[in-house]
Amino acid sequence: MEPDLIQYRRHLHQHPELGYQEQNTARYLTELLRSFGLTPRRVAGTGLLVDIGEAPARIGFRADMDALPIREETGLPYASQNSGVMHACGHDVHMAVALGVARALVALREHLTHGVRLLFQPAEELMPGGAADMIRDGAIEGLEAIYALHVEPTLPAGTVGLKYGPFLASVDTFDIELRGKMGHAGYPHRAVDPVPAAAELVLALQTLVARKTDPVSPAVFSITELQAGEAKNIIPAKVHLGGTYRCLDAAVREQIPHWLEDMLAGICRAHGLEYKLSFEHGSPVLVNDEHCTRKLEQVCRQVLGDDRVVILQEPRLGAEDFSFYLEHIPGTLMRLGVQTDPAQTVPLHSPRFAPDERAMAVGAQVMTALMLDF
Repeated sequence: MEPDLIQYRRHLHQHPELGYQEQNTARYLTELLRSFGLTPRRVAGTGLLVDIGEAPARIGFRADMDALPIREETGLPYASQNSGVMHACGHDVHMAVALGVARALVALREHLTHGVRLLFQPAEELMPGGAADMIRDGAIEGLEAIYALHVEPTLPAGTVGLKYGPFLASVDTFDIELRGKMGHAGYPHRAVDPVPAAAELVLALQTLVARKTDPVSPAVFSITELQAGEAKNIIPAKVHLGGTYRCLDAAVREQIPHWLEDMLAGICRAHGLEYKLSFEHGSPVLVNDEHCTRKLEQVCRQVLGDDRVVILQEPRLGAEDFSFYLEHIPGTLMRLGVQTDPAQTVPLHSPRFAPDERAMAVGAQVMTALMLDF
């Protein structure tokens, strides 16, 4: 099926859509799934569910559908035709793998002693992510386990990476508005200047990780937005700061907003400022279930051989809303190697990201074997 998987992926790559806008993507997937003899149904707006087998579904495989607001620079003949939108995170690969699993399981349907459910999920790239909407619409009802994969440009094509336990971080964002009093730059004593307080806050917030969290518990706190003033001779009335914090410990995640507000209140009090603080909470820590991961490792070694299975030792501070499913049922997220040339590795979310398409058959083979072995 590899030539067909490549064709599926290239069509999806040429026609990317942003989160909750995946109408054409859903229609294309629906047509293909129906041609395989399946009956997909819409959920979560633009998402799809499709059950395979006569028995009730007990195991699920999730593929995300959305693209990123990035202008593609690969120069490939099948580059994005939707200007400013690109599958730069490999979701086109994930969908093609799921289509391969669907076709294979339909052909092997008589060997299924249980049902399999494929979940095509919208809006993984948006916060808090489309997984919560899928769950709300009953996507995991009756499932005992769920699996997913994600392309990995640091692993060679033909290999897979598995991680036991905590794998990816929680992610939350914050917005801060410091409110002072506008004034003339030559008469700062007549104004209440929020800029020095903002500078102090940027530096002070770094200590939330350095001095508040356990050094062996990874966390990262980043100020990514800082906006103040519109003229060089005017002290602004307001400063806006925004950023994100990520961690691998749910208890630390719960404490960070309190630590942030305590620090913010103290600095604003010292400078005579008022403030407004708001949060947007994203996906939780992604923790791969040990039993599900061990099952997947056994299948990968049987299908691919020991030399093509990599056990990842370190967690990462990227995030994935697949973690929402794992709060309800056990499962695991696998990394699918898509690297062609280790000397020229292009990272995810790059306008030049171009995965090795030979990886798709590997992903479909492993996941089909897993669904049969479950």
